Amino acid sequence: MKKGLSILFMALFTNCLFADIDLKAPEKACNEQILIAYPRSGSNLVLATLQQLTKQPVQQRRSAKGKSFEGYNHLTATIESEKAPIYRMDGHKFEMKFLDKIDTYQNKLVLLLRNPKESITSNFQYSEEQLVDVITNNKQPFQEYIQILQAYENWAEAQESWFNWYPKSSKMVVFYEDLLENPRETFTSLLDFLEEEVSDLDHFFENFEAESNKILTSYEKKYFKKVLVPTEVMKKGVMQTVQKKKLVFNRASSRGKNTRFHTEHFSVESLKKIDDHLKDNYPVLWEKYLSRYSG
Repeated sequence: MKKGLSILFMALFTNCLFADIDLKAPEKACNEQILIAYPRSGSNLVLATLQQLTKQPVQQRRSAKGKSFEGYNHLTATIESEKAPIYRMDGHKFEMKFLDKIDTYQNKLVLLLRNPKESITSNFQYSEEQLVDVITNNKQPFQEYIQILQAYENWAEAQESWFNWYPKSSKMVVFYEDLLENPRETFTSLLDFLEEEVSDLDHFFENFEAESNKILTSYEKKYFKKVLVPTEVMKKGVMQTVQKKKLVFNRASSRGKNTRFHTEHFSVESLKKIDDHLKDNYPVLWEKYLSRYSG
């Protein structure tokens, strides 16, 4: 009901109706819901959970260079195709340019944010020394993280120009750590922001650990690789060692059990060096978003 009233308001006063996103025409974006996140920040958990709860379609780009979208449905959830989709963006330059030009009044933006030390380390499997080098020297993996965060901050600044006239936020930050530590409260707030009403929320979150494990397992499949493992087998009554192919998960991960899985073993000196760099070079972003990750 709430969502219907918001759409009616938009249609009456802004000539705004649902339409598929065209990344080449940001001025046409209207009534869109967009989720942006740096890799390894919980986007698959959020999108798959939303699909199961709301039956809402999700669209993502076909490839890193592609500018068209295709459906996302890791768990083959039941989807109501007549619903407007959520669009997933992950920080490529043309996506960030699109967000810089989009009307912040007529669209909604969700940022999934994780500790940069954790998300960058997880995405590239960096060592402590490599992470310090990448962040303190502003190398590309870190710059992509900052571009996403800055795009959200630009959106927040643009919203200030109309918020007093129409005090309804079009932006929301969802912290990765809150997803893991307080999933029910975090998803309830997200559903309220998206104006989605869900009837079986209690049942879903009674089984949330099992549901999230399904999502993680589905996502992790692309990180499995086949390796040859020495295996003892019996042949003609003689035990022999042969090489057998085995699927092995090729990425260190806490599977959502530890928010400091990578950095808990890093030295205090390395973490301070990163924090000092963030504070000195990105004071606004540090104050608003990143200071919670100090240490």
